[in-house]
Amino acid sequence: MIKKILLVSALVLSACGYTAVYEKTAHQMQQVYIGKVQVAMNDRLPGERRVAQLVNRRLSQVFTGVEGDPYTLNLSMEEGRRTLAVLRDATEDRFEVALSGRVDLVDSKGVTVFTKNVVSSAPYNVESSPYSTEAGKDRARQSAAESLTTDVIQSISFFLHGQK
Repeated sequence: MIKKILLVSALVLSACGYTAVYEKTAHQMQQVYIGKVQVAMNDRLPGERRVAQLVNRRLSQVFTGVEGDPYTLNLSMEEGRRTLAVLRDATEDRFEVALSGRVDLVDSKGVTVFTKNVVSSAPYNVESSPYSTEAGKDRARQSAAESLTTDVIQSISFFLHGQK
């Protein structure tokens, strides 16, 4: 009896009309070329270039277009840091890496068809060892970059989904 109920419920739920967003946009996502991904900062720090490389690699895995395709994706980012916690002796104990960026999707005619501002952040602790603090900051940068990239992919996918 339970097997029949499970079978019927599975059939009913499968007929609800659900379709994945990526199903309809998979072909269009392959037509998006990654134009430029850059971090705009006044002071160049070693990890900033790494963030741009991580974001570019992840976006290139999803958007597999080549130059000349219908859409070009440009992303400019800026990295900042703010204090989250201060100890009683006024030393900073916890920071947050914040990545903010602007996504522009440009069509083949050079017209910007989609623009969105994206923000992502990740905290890290100040450790007793400077190496540990830098390692934590690097992990926070990677985490913020992954989150920002996911937001960009979802935003572009939703935009392309609405185009057809």
